[in-house]
Amino acid sequence: MTKKVEKQEEVASQADGEKPLVSAQLSNESQGNRLGHPQIPLKALTASCRGVMNWINQFILSQVINSFPQDIIEQNGAQLYETIAFYAVLS
Repeated sequence: MTKKVEKQEEVASQADGEKPLVSAQLSNESQGNRLGHPQIPLKALTASCRGVMNWINQFILSQVINSFPQDIIEQNGAQLYETIAFYAVLS
């Protein structure tokens, strides 16, 4: 019988004192490629999230997202509504 090992991993941002961008719940059972393809490395996922967040902050939002998803949760999804309104005008 194997014991399930879990740990909470937070990715530190590049600047000191900044909140982590994403946090991931890892376990020894989820390390494999259950869906038939390899998992996205956490470093690549963090970099992609940071790039998308910077682009959205630059071109769409008036309320800046500093920490994803905490800022969206704290502001009750205001940035999400603003993004939807921006794209609804374009269509």
